[in-house]
Amino acid sequence: MANFNFKKCELSDLASLRKISIETFTEAYQAKNTKENFEKHVNHTFSTSQLTRDLLDSNTTFFLLYSEPGYRESKKKLVGYLKLNEGKAQTEKMQEHCYELERIYLAEEAQGKGFGKALIKKSIEVAKAKNKTELWLGVWDKNETAIEFYKKMDFVEFGTHSFKLGEEEQIDLMMKFKIE
Repeated sequence: MANFNFKKCELSDLASLRKISIETFTEAYQAKNTKENFEKHVNHTFSTSQLTRDLLDSNTTFFLLYSEPGYRESKKKLVGYLKLNEGKAQTEKMQEHCYELERIYLAEEAQGKGFGKALIKKSIEVAKAKNKTELWLGVWDKNETAIEFYKKMDFVEFGTHSFKLGEEEQIDLMMKFKIE
């Protein structure tokens, strides 16, 4: 497994957050959606103004994931990020003991190297520190690779909700992890 570290994202990290958000979302979903819907979603969700609002929301926390220098790299590199929500910031109304993992994104080049597990573990650690007993997420029902990954990480399906990408309504499987 690669060496890594997390950094809690602050307003001063806005440009880095925006860049990794657009890059990883594009890698994951651009080819699977129409150009118009994809661009509309990216231009809204990852706009400087929207990300600023998200960063200033006390119920939302972002973490940036950096790979540490290693054999092939001379400096640390931003490879992924998390967006975590509690209370009213959650995309669905949930009970007080629930914590949402709204975004978990990793650059393609970093996949399969243990970073995904590190992102999940960080989410659980943060939820635990906030005395939450369930971590939940929504994952596009057509994203079979991600669904399998979450199942391997002991998430179980518990419902569905709709997700709007541009003008298209898509279905997300809702999955949860019981925090011990």
